[in-house]
Amino acid sequence: MARVVIDYSRCNLCGLCIQYCPGHVFSIINNRVVARDEYCVECYACVPLCPTRAISIEEPDP
Repeated sequence: MARVVIDYSRCNLCGLCIQYCPGHVFSIINNRVVARDEYCVECYACVPLCPTRAISIEEPDP
């Protein structure tokens, strides 16, 4: 399972990841974007979509 990593120093809470993620991975809790890795469908659409480059995906070790 891929791990979704959010760089909170870059995230501006724009909500694009929440709006466009087909797996509904992202939500805002206590003024922070939270990612639920278990819902990630590994489409990687969130990475280029994020205007501040705050999202990255870590691949699992084989």
